[in-house]
Amino acid sequence: MSWSEARDVAKRLIEAGHRTVFAGGCVRDRLLGRSGADIDIATAAHPDEVIALFERTVAVGASFGVVLVVGEDDTYDVATFRRDIGVGDGRHPAAIEPSTLEHDVERRDFTVNGLVQDPLTDDVIDLVGGLADLEARVIRAIGDPELRFREDGLRLLRAVRFAARLDFSIEPVTGRALRNGAARLDNVSGERIGAEIFKMFGDPGRARAHRLLAEHGQLERALPGVPAPDEAPDAQRVLAELPADASPTLGLAVLLADPAARTDATALALHLRRSRDETRHIASLVEDAETLDTYAREGVSTARWRRLLAQPHADDLLTWRAARARVEAKRAPSDAVLAALRERFGADVAQIPRPLLDGRALIDAGVSPGAMVGEATRALVDAQLEGQLDDADAAHTWVVRWLASGRREGPQHQP
Repeated sequence: MSWSEARDVAKRLIEAGHRTVFAGGCVRDRLLGRSGADIDIATAAHPDEVIALFERTVAVGASFGVVLVVGEDDTYDVATFRRDIGVGDGRHPAAIEPSTLEHDVERRDFTVNGLVQDPLTDDVIDLVGGLADLEARVIRAIGDPELRFREDGLRLLRAVRFAARLDFSIEPVTGRALRNGAARLDNVSGERIGAEIFKMFGDPGRARAHRLLAEHGQLERALPGVPAPDEAPDAQRVLAELPADASPTLGLAVLLADPAARTDATALALHLRRSRDETRHIASLVEDAETLDTYAREGVSTARWRRLLAQPHADDLLTWRAARARVEAKRAPSDAVLAALRERFGADVAQIPRPLLDGRALIDAGVSPGAMVGEATRALVDAQLEGQLDDADAAHTWVVRWLASGRREGPQHQP
């Protein structure tokens, strides 16, 4: 994101005679000293006029007056000032027409998102009281909140996300409209809800988002079967202890692992229209959080520990374990095991080594072709994970002994 390049884009529009401003979240976050929001540009220029001014553009939403300008450092949404006419289908207005800056601001969702900034002077233009609400740390709908939420039901979740992310309160009239309009989420697609939920739970304010969803009657509609904060106080505390950059899949897994949860990863991911990989990630975290505790409690081989640590979700799993430890204010048996593994194997602890012998070499050593080759390969890799084998000669000797023992020999000890 380059403010300098964005200013150059805006300057070209202004020099061509089109009133142009920075708009929305980028202005809000800039005033708060935060980074992250894309730089959006709003202008009086029509899409065809924008396209004529720049060498590289993409008409990503020309019917809504939006053109993507491709710069050297980044890309910038350039949207024509517009006015929405009618409520329409609850996501799009009945009609859209080019209009003025004033009308464009009035159609936005919340006052802190309705601030605009002069690209050349950095003067902030506040037409809806956004500066006062920014100072008071308040999320307030622009105009009639009931109408704002009828226009697009996703704004119900956006209000919660902004309040949680910015640690702002929700203005009482807006909050009442949130509770009254919660049923509108039933008409919002799973994809849109899922995208908003993942933004919430990928943000440091995830624990507060969970509470706000429950307080405003949205939790069961947005996350059916996920326990409310008062049903899962331990999960709430763990959410609050997760690091700022924890993944949204981890945040959801923490809630789904709670005994009060009435759904599972597959059902929730289906509701949120998430990918197969995300579904598998959440499900694996829920399962292996218990596995980690079981391993520590019952004692298993080094190989099984290292296979667990080599899973793609292992970093999230250990982040979760550390957050639980902070909540419980005590060390778990697994902490000592993990420390011993790291001391013994260093950076290799979370890596599955390549087998020292391939299938042909195993057969030459006496392994029967077919399924036994796979069984021997896994046993061999387990021995390598235990740190028992360093080279192919040692591996060959180990396989011969493994066969002679009736394939019962294998790593059984802890580090």
